[in-house]
Amino acid sequence: MVEKRTYVLVSWLRNRAQCQCGYQGKPRIFRGMAVIDAIDHCQEFGHTPVGAVLKQRINTL
Repeated sequence: MVEKRTYVLVSWLRNRAQCQCGYQGKPRIFRGMAVIDAIDHCQEFGHTPVGAVLKQRINTL
């Protein structure tokens, strides 16, 4: 059986947890809150969180 994976979608002021089982967390302003939603979902249903390093680029003038 394939394990379900949970991850965080990151965008400007609309970060949200999402899972392969169909779960979608509510949109969050802060990425950390979306991560907490993903971890809570994993603990409740036994799914596996996907760990990924997010690269951010800072544009300077």
